[in-house]
Amino acid sequence: MSVKKDIEILSGSISSGNTFFDICREIALPKWTGMLVIKAGKTKYNFYFREGEIIYSENSLEKTESKILEMIRRADLVSRETLSSSEKKKSKVMRTLLEILVEEGHVSMLLYSRVISTLIRLNILKAMLLKKGEYKFLERKTIREVHGVKPVSVLDINNIASVVDSYPAETKKILKNWYNNVSETKEGHYLVKNKSFLQSFLAREIDFLSFMAKAVPDYAKKEWQMQGLFGSFSAFQTILIYMFRSLAVFGIALFLYLVFMTGAFSAVKNPRSVEEFYFFKVKLTSSMISLETGSEPDKEQLIMSGLLTEKDIEISGIKDNNKP
Repeated sequence: MSVKKDIEILSGSISSGNTFFDICREIALPKWTGMLVIKAGKTKYNFYFREGEIIYSENSLEKTESKILEMIRRADLVSRETLSSSEKKKSKVMRTLLEILVEEGHVSMLLYSRVISTLIRLNILKAMLLKKGEYKFLERKTIREVHGVKPVSVLDINNIASVVDSYPAETKKILKNWYNNVSETKEGHYLVKNKSFLQSFLAREIDFLSFMAKAVPDYAKKEWQMQGLFGSFSAFQTILIYMFRSLAVFGIALFLYLVFMTGAFSAVKNPRSVEEFYFFKVKLTSSMISLETGSEPDKEQLIMSGLLTEKDIEISGIKDNNKP
C-alpha cells in the first residue's frame, strides 16, 4: 500500500515585492488546502490552510504547549500555588502540566482555545515582519480542523498587513514586550495601566489581529506606553528571587567553611552542631520556596527542590507540620 505524498504546487522567496500577505492571497484565491512552509534563518514556520484560510500555525523555535503555559503563567491566569500542586501530580498521572490544568478546571476550554488562537495570529505577525526567507506550499486533500479556533482569512491578514508595513518597529516592540506592564495611558483607554499588554488583550472579546491593528498605531502616536524589560514588576520580582538565592547559597557556603574550620563535624564531643547545621539548611531552603510559592512547603516539596535530601531533613530534626 503506497502513501500519497504532499504535492508542492507553489514555491519562491520572500522579499519586499513578495510578502507573506502576497503568498497568502495566492493560496486563498483558488481556496487551496495544505501546508505553507517558510524557512527564515534557523526558524521554520508551518501554516495550515483549509480552503484558503489559516486554521493553525507553529514555528520550530517555540513548542505550542510551552508557549501556552508561558502565557498562562505570565498573564497571572493561574496562581503559583495551583501550578506548583499540578506540577507535583504530573509524573504520578502521566499527564502534561497543561492537561492537568485543563482537566481540573483551572484553565477553561474557552481560555485554552483563545490562547491557541492568539498564538496562531502571533506567528502570522512574525511572518509578516520577515524580509527574506524561502517558502513552499504543499497541497493536501484534507487538513484536520482545530476545534474552537476561528480561521484567519486573507481579508483578516489584509487588514493588519498595512499596519505592519507602516509601523514595523512598533509592531516588533509590542510583540517582544507584551508581557510587560502598560505604564502610561489616556483616561478611559482600552489598555489597562499597570497590567501587561497580554492581560489587557485577554480581558477583551476581540480578535488578536484586530486588537493589534488598533494598538500599534496608537503606540506610534504615544497614546500609551510600555515599561521596559527591567521596569516590569515580574522582571523585578525575578531579579529579587535570584539575588536572594545567590545570597542564600553564599551564606550556606560561608557557614560550611566556618563549620569545617572549627572542626564541628570531626568533633564527636559536640554532635549537636551537625543537627544545627542541617536545621539551618532546611529552614533556609524552606524560606526560599515560601518566597516563590507564598506557602510553607512540606517535606516532599523540599526534596523536589533538589537542594535537600530526605537524609538532610531527618538529621535536622524538623518535623513535617503539614502532615497529620
